[in-house]
Amino acid sequence: KERLLNVHAAPSPDDVNWPTLTRSWWQRQSRPIIVLPLILFIMLLPIGAFSGAFAQLTIAVCGSPADPTKEENTSWYCSADPWANFFRNLVTSLAPTLLLSLYHMCILPVLVYYAAQAEGQQTSLSGLDRRCCSLFFYWDVFNVFLGAMLGGSVIAELPTYIEDPTQIWNALSAAIPSSSNFFINYVAYRALVMAWFRLWYPHLGTTVSMLKWMRILPWAKSPREKALESPIRNCRYGRDIGIPVLMNFVMVMAYCVVSPLILPFGLLYFILLWSVWRYQMLYVYQRSYESGGLFWPLVAHRVVICLFICVLFTSVVFVLKEAYTQAALMLVSLPLYLLRYDIYISKRYDQVVEQIPLTAVHQAGRVASVDPTIWHPPPLREGAEGWHPQWGVVWQYWGVPRYSL
Repeated sequence: KERLLNVHAAPSPDDVNWPTLTRSWWQRQSRPIIVLPLILFIMLLPIGAFSGAFAQLTIAVCGSPADPTKEENTSWYCSADPWANFFRNLVTSLAPTLLLSLYHMCILPVLVYYAAQAEGQQTSLSGLDRRCCSLFFYWDVFNVFLGAMLGGSVIAELPTYIEDPTQIWNALSAAIPSSSNFFINYVAYRALVMAWFRLWYPHLGTTVSMLKWMRILPWAKSPREKALESPIRNCRYGRDIGIPVLMNFVMVMAYCVVSPLILPFGLLYFILLWSVWRYQMLYVYQRSYESGGLFWPLVAHRVVICLFICVLFTSVVFVLKEAYTQAALMLVSLPLYLLRYDIYISKRYDQVVEQIPLTAVHQAGRVASVDPTIWHPPPLREGAEGWHPQWGVVWQYWGVPRYSL
């Protein structure tokens, strides 16, 4: 009888995720298990391995100069023809980066949002956005980082594994660092192209305007159509932090020791991204909810995990290169320091953002009663004129549904 109710602090009226509140207790218990296969499918869909395989395609087909024992390939793709060289560079550098960018810009956000909403666990829009951010981070680590690294390495050295399985250890020691080409190209592409491109192309409404400017689509004929052709959107914090920020943190931190060339591109990307985001937050995007700073601890803990990935990945490379002393020193010292720092972040910031400061309570004064209609859905309030299609959607005008299965 003491466990009949679970009481949680109510989110602000503009932060309520109404579809979750309509779920029964049985649905809230069973939905995470039902949605788990969809989440695993998203995480394990080998888009990262496929992109990494493109980056290693030339080595797999033509061989590596470091391996003179492999028979030379005399096909046009591996020839010294200038056009063949241009095509090889295009396939191994630009194609995997564009493929990955298009996937996580158009397809992945809808899948992740749908899965997070279908779980039926988040009673607030900000909580739903943070859940999306967590799922994006898992995708960054397991799909993009591990998939691109191991996928490219396996394809590059597959003939070696088949001919002599005893050479797997030596093959991995050479192939894992060589997969850094994909990550360096990707971070450089994000820094030199996508950061500026985001300033010019903040959302899909830009495409509609371009098509109308080229007379492919008709211009608006009424004030209503004009208001809907380029509506004010909010920032997709879960996606924009989970992929553009945390994915680059994972890549840069993992390869900062193995391939230091990635560091200047990573620094340039975050410098440009800060200026672009600052402009868009002030003049482009509109706030749709207020979480009270709950996103900051989530991002801080994920950055600590990125540092731990750096330590673990660098230690593995040391072991593959038979530098056992350096690997042991890293694994013994740095993880304990990172764990202590993560505990400090939890004590210092997590509890602060979850509770209201006493100064704010004192300034607000005592309230005799709270109007119960303040938490009514806006379309059901007296004087409401109907339901807006984007009401209750955490990412407004981004093509995601309010409801799920």
